[in-house]
Amino acid sequence: LWVHLGITDEEKFHHQCVSFKISMTFSRDLKAISSDNLDDTFCYAKSTELIKETVHKKRYNLIEHLAGDVYKMLKTNLDKSGFVDSSLSITVTKLSPPIHDIHGGVSFTYNG
Repeated sequence: LWVHLGITDEEKFHHQCVSFKISMTFSRDLKAISSDNLDDTFCYAKSTELIKETVHKKRYNLIEHLAGDVYKMLKTNLDKSGFVDSSLSITVTKLSPPIHDIHGGVSFTYNG
């Protein structure tokens, strides 16, 4: 996803590419395991749309804050969908930080 992210105004002016790794753990078997029905799980296509809506609402200074916003939004939606016993981990990677000698990106993981 392309996000307004960075400390300086110049850095935030241009969208920067970030990737998200989302891990969900459930303490009980999901109905979808046996039903093979999308309605019985938390749809990752829906998750992707929710992430896009969240990150395009504002400009971020830090990937830590970005990860926190995405975590809160997804955890709220998991709970509302009946998955209150789930745990969630969000990793945000800034793929090309404008810092000399950093190659391969910089990541931050938040587990709530």
